[in-house]
Amino acid sequence: ATGIVYARNLLVMPLLTKGLGAAGYGVWVQLFVGIELVAGLVILGFNFSLLRYVPQRETRRDELDDLVSALLVGLSVALVGQIVLISTSDWIAATLLGDPDLTGTVRRAGWVVPFAASGLLILSYLRGSRRVTFFVLCVSLETGTWLAVVGYLFQAGAGLEEMILGLLLIKSIVVFAALLVLLKGRVLFPTFSHVG
Repeated sequence: ATGIVYARNLLVMPLLTKGLGAAGYGVWVQLFVGIELVAGLVILGFNFSLLRYVPQRETRRDELDDLVSALLVGLSVALVGQIVLISTSDWIAATLLGDPDLTGTVRRAGWVVPFAASGLLILSYLRGSRRVTFFVLCVSLETGTWLAVVGYLFQAGAGLEEMILGLLLIKSIVVFAALLVLLKGRVLFPTFSHVG
């Protein structure tokens, strides 16, 4: 799966550089890395907990309880982070990105964080539950949608805003598809029996 991600990045990088220009690509990298860092922060290490504790669970229901609990906590923290991001987006755009006109882009990038965080938790769950095939399928789905969306946006002459919205689309497709398969269309309410 790691090789798929590296190959994707190798293919996408020249398209983004050409489409966004050097300065736009620099901003894209800062936003993308920022999204991934904040996503890792808001899940509070639950990705590692899933890797450690899911293999010890006796039933799939217990495993899914752990995943759903981690998702609920991660999403709650992500929403608090969203409030912080909205209140600091002017400063981030002006100071870190060097362009106060990018405030709206920073805010839109913030909406990717809950989906990126959920994706990290789902992939950790899949690794912990030893569902390697499904893990590789999810990474492949993300790679395929990445290539399709970036290719389309490149052909359309899209800019940074559209790339951020494309990233939001990609992350949401992967998260919803994985949850649909994992939960088999059922709504699960976690028991929180293993949290504590």
